Amino acid sequence: MSKRRRLWQARFAVAPERVAALESALEPLFWAVSSFAQPGGAAWIVTGLVEGKPDRAALKRASGLDPVLAPIDNADWVTKALSYHPPLTVDRIHIRGSHHPGRPPAGARTLRIDAGIAFGTGQHESTQGCLALIGRLARARRIGRGLDLGCGSGVLAMAMARLWASKRILAIDIDPRAVGVARQNVRRNGLGARIEVRTGARPPGRARFDLIAANILARPLIRLAPALGRAAAARGHVVLSGLLTGQEAGVIAAYVRAGFGLAGRWRRNGWSALMLKKRTRAPEGRGF
Repeated sequence: MSKRRRLWQARFAVAPERVAALESALEPLFWAVSSFAQPGGAAWIVTGLVEGKPDRAALKRASGLDPVLAPIDNADWVTKALSYHPPLTVDRIHIRGSHHPGRPPAGARTLRIDAGIAFGTGQHESTQGCLALIGRLARARRIGRGLDLGCGSGVLAMAMARLWASKRILAIDIDPRAVGVARQNVRRNGLGARIEVRTGARPPGRARFDLIAANILARPLIRLAPALGRAAAARGHVVLSGLLTGQEAGVIAAYVRAGFGLAGRWRRNGWSALMLKKRTRAPEGRGF
């Protein structure tokens, strides 16, 4: 008989503007955290998966909410997780799991990413906003070096590789588990020769990038503005997401101070993504 304990799910109903903060609070307590909009309603559902019954009191302290706790069958969880991640197309990027049959749309640049302890499969608005702005930029110019900062599953780095011929794309994340997932996804999509995945929290030393994508949260984005200002090449772009529409002004102000100007914006369901272009000349940098 297997000694593995039963899986439990904690379920929280929350307003859209609280989703990002709640996910951040729950991530240390669960194997996997996911969120999705309620059909026809204003609330979002945030769920966490863990082995063994979670401590309700600890969850209430971390979230400020009273969760609904329920044991689930392991096979049922897999089915549910896959149902939350149907195929998705944003601009020319098409994301699908290996379990989905059929062909992708004609002309699409396909990425295969499976749900799991997976740090982003493109379903959340923050990722979709980044993909939309990256796709818009790809129609206007080429890039040489790209950086996916806080890469999670590696979806943004892989989208860069699919949209540009660049072989100089770096993906970094502070979480070693995310780095492992991203490396696996990069290999699965045949992009190992074009994308390097590392553990890290900031752009490396003197490297300069034509495009930096950072899908994290508003406060870390503001703190990172000077570092991204130094890391961006002359006339380089940054694509920023993980922020609510009410947080745009603070993020834009920080990046204007760092030498950028607003070049594009995307909004949906209270979430925003921003594209900014380097206005000042950056010093020549090295590779990474």
